[in-house]
Amino acid sequence: MDYATMRAIAEDLTAYAEQLEGSWKVEIGPSGPFLAMVSPSKRHEGTVRRIRNQLNELGRPGTLIRT
Repeated sequence: MDYATMRAIAEDLTAYAEQLEGSWKVEIGPSGPFLAMVSPSKRHEGTVRRIRNQLNELGRPGTLIRT
């Protein structure tokens, strides 16, 4: 699999991962791109992501959220 194909798949997986519960990241390994679950780097990272997504759905993207 060439790099451009793997990069395109990784971008699709990244968009999908943003909709999932928890913290996910996309990695490109020997067999191609895959999703890996990671522990949140901040205590309330998952809560912040859910609130951000809810604000975006309400049509308020870019609203400042302080944690």
